[in-house]
Amino acid sequence: DGYRLENTGNVCHEDDCTTAYEYHCIACDPASDCMGNLDEDGEDYGCEENACREWGYPKEGEWNVDEDCCAGKKQMACADGYRLENTGNVCYDEDCTAYDYHCIACDPASACMGNLDEDGEDYDCDNVGLLILIICLPIGVVLICIGVGCCICHRRRQAQQRQAQAAANAQMAHVQMAPVPKSYAYNTQQPVVQGAIVGQGAIVGEQQPVLEGVVVPSAPPIEAPEEMPPPWAPPAEEMPPPAPPRIFCSACGAPVQGPFCGQCGTRA
Repeated sequence: DGYRLENTGNVCHEDDCTTAYEYHCIACDPASDCMGNLDEDGEDYGCEENACREWGYPKEGEWNVDEDCCAGKKQMACADGYRLENTGNVCYDEDCTAYDYHCIACDPASACMGNLDEDGEDYDCDNVGLLILIICLPIGVVLICIGVGCCICHRRRQAQQRQAQAAANAQMAHVQMAPVPKSYAYNTQQPVVQGAIVGQGAIVGEQQPVLEGVVVPSAPPIEAPEEMPPPWAPPAEEMPPPAPPRIFCSACGAPVQGPFCGQCGTRA
């Protein structure tokens, strides 16, 4: 008593439960007849410490006190006497998505109730991860098999190419190292044994190598082929006699048929 209340309107505390304001108690003027309000009963705060509820976490199958007021759309609720307000702000986004929400005290004049009488829905985050694993695992196995098969085919093709190249190189080396066939022409430079008679195939005038104790066979004589007349020539008995020689004038060069030149009259 003896003080009057003055509310500044400045918010000094605000949470999901209530909003508090700064106020002052000013002494009354002695001449005035002001009284305090302690003769009137106050009102209890119309909220609990935490009215946020989350279904299935940490205990499954029931509503749990949600300390951070962060839950899925189908898993958030408020205690009786509070209305739910979803902010839409994502507070968790990994296997599931959760949102921030508030539980605001209802107006005492209204009859709002919470939704704790309804069961929420269980989180299906684990099922989504399992479904993704079931879909991706066969695809990964197929891709691995394709990669291994391609690697094996590539190595086999390289081995075949190396074998073909080695076979070609071996064939080329065999061709280059093949012996040259010996000529069957008679070699005139035969060795001569001392005291032996040189055969007819030896060339006279060339120095022959001498081997002691070796018998050198004589080569067969080389005969010149007979000269054959061409097939178009007539037989010798059918050929005409040769023409007589012609005489020319020594003075003018004209042909002479008698004792005198018919051109210049000079005696042939």
